[in-house]
Amino acid sequence: MLAKARKADLLSDAALHDFGEANPGWTVERVGGSFVMTPTVSSGGRYNSVLNGVLFNWGRAHGYESFDSQTGFTMPNGDVLVPDASLLSVAAWRSLDKAMQESYAPVILDVIVEIVSKTDRVSRIVEKCERYLADGHKYVCMLDPVRKSVQAWGEPPANFPSPEELLAEILR
Repeated sequence: MLAKARKADLLSDAALHDFGEANPGWTVERVGGSFVMTPTVSSGGRYNSVLNGVLFNWGRAHGYESFDSQTGFTMPNGDVLVPDASLLSVAAWRSLDKAMQESYAPVILDVIVEIVSKTDRVSRIVEKCERYLADGHKYVCMLDPVRKSVQAWGEPPANFPSPEELLAEILR
């Protein structure tokens, strides 16, 4: 289910935050107007949890902070998007003041991973991934556990697991 809110209702970060708080269990992204998406199904939540564990462990070992699928980041045009999993260098994270860390930080992420759920349109997720790359994010990959396929854009950090390895992990 997708619900669209009036654009004027969600222009500010505070209003977006309040809307999300008033609708627990929903993931909220601001894109032009605003889309409210239903929670993921159980298998999707498991895939996401495994992926975030892999990224957390890899990130800690290689100097990155990890973020889960509830973390919104501000894009250059002011939209707030929520990747399924992402990494940002520790140095970049520490360069943000406390207020920035507690906002929808306008950062360029080092890694973004999107997981296609069985109810997603693959073309919509591809567009989102391509948009991340166009917005300057360094490496974006899409994992599709239903079709057992992957796509990647940009340059991964040194020694980062391949998209095929990430897909194999979430399918174990």
